Amino acid sequence: MKKMFLKFLLLCLWHLIGVFGYEVRISVNEGESITLNSGLTEIQTDDDILWTFRNDRSTIAIINRVNKRILDNLDGRFRDRLQLDHQTGSLTITNSRMIDSGLYEVTISRSSNLETKYNSMFDVSVYERFVETDTKKSVMEGDSVTLHSGRTYLNDDWIQWWFMNKNNLIAEINVPESRFSVYDDVLDGIFRNRLKLNKQTGSLTITNITTEHTGVYELEYNTWSRPSFYLSVYTRLPVPVISSNPSNCSSSSLSCCSLLCSVLNVRNVTLSWYKGNSLLSSISVSDLSISLSLPLEVEYQDKNIYSCVLNNPISNQTTHLDITQLCHTCSGVFGDSDEVKSVSVSVMEGDSVTLNTDLTEIQTDYLIMWTFVPNNLLIVKLFRMSSTSYTYDVHTGRFGDRLKLDHQTGSLTITNTKTTDSGLYEVTTGRNRQIKYRFHVTVSGESQLHNNNRSSFLKYFTLIII
Repeated sequence: MKKMFLKFLLLCLWHLIGVFGYEVRISVNEGESITLNSGLTEIQTDDDILWTFRNDRSTIAIINRVNKRILDNLDGRFRDRLQLDHQTGSLTITNSRMIDSGLYEVTISRSSNLETKYNSMFDVSVYERFVETDTKKSVMEGDSVTLHSGRTYLNDDWIQWWFMNKNNLIAEINVPESRFSVYDDVLDGIFRNRLKLNKQTGSLTITNITTEHTGVYELEYNTWSRPSFYLSVYTRLPVPVISSNPSNCSSSSLSCCSLLCSVLNVRNVTLSWYKGNSLLSSISVSDLSISLSLPLEVEYQDKNIYSCVLNNPISNQTTHLDITQLCHTCSGVFGDSDEVKSVSVSVMEGDSVTLNTDLTEIQTDYLIMWTFVPNNLLIVKLFRMSSTSYTYDVHTGRFGDRLKLDHQTGSLTITNTKTTDSGLYEVTTGRNRQIKYRFHVTVSGESQLHNNNRSSFLKYFTLIII
């Protein structure tokens, strides 16, 4: 009776261990070796060991009293990559591949007096091997980017995506709990309606990306962190604008062409002049968003090819110089239709001043550019693309919100003038981008007036045709 009870108890334990066993999670990078330990220190003569790849329910290795062999029933998937330890029964997979990910089971049967049996499960994850360039991504603003998890499918896995630090969880997959979530309201909603989570692989896609999404993204898989991704987002580059600047011609040259290449509101860029393929000059700006200008002086009869290039690490914009349209001698040979008018304007500090172009309407393909010459600063630019659409940029650094451009005539108004606004202003108009007006503006303070009576202050304009 006691022997029967003992056999019954051992049989119950055999079933419990055989059913439940234990599970080990293993994560490696592609190409590394994986060792699945049997848990034995030495195989006994009555041990039968069976290794199974559960994903395909296929036996891949057997050790028993008759056989000690490796099987490959999976169309050669493990060919020459399985090593069986004949002392312990442990199995090693060399040169691992992503398709090796999945569940492996070892079943050990032992016959001595009463046959016993137990098994172990191994949840193996093989990640795509990352090289340095894989962890750094650069994209243009408005594009989409996918951060790959390195998984081809998820089993009973748990994945979390973090942005910048462990306080900003932006996406999560918890397969056992059937939870697939994106948290796009963090950080004031900069990810709102932009996060797409692949439920099969755990990869994360960010759509319609902006510069606010620049930073470090970290993937945590089953509490195991992968290499971080550093994402750089660049704004789309404007096309450089080349304008003539005759007032800056060298006095020692009998025939010169002074040019200015300008762009508005850029960051992390380089602006350069090239003659053919040779770099002549360049200027760079980092994170601060500003306007850039780069001068160039060439001879009027120069037959070389010049171009102005704006670039960042992933894109560029180029404007080629047309010398016949922009270049003239310093003596003022502009042609019958290219006269430059000079206007002197004096105002009292605090007043507004309007610099008129004399245009009644800006035509299609017309460019209006206002430059503050003392600083070679392009302050306002308007380009009319059609009768109903245009692009408009204004420099807010020096003048703040005090610049107002008439979108119909191109005239410029400076409100709440300051003495520091005094200087030469030039406006470039038309399709040929030539200077049409120069305004010599003088802003006087109270102490500079002979008569402190504000009502006696006289505004005057002098028109000079060059």
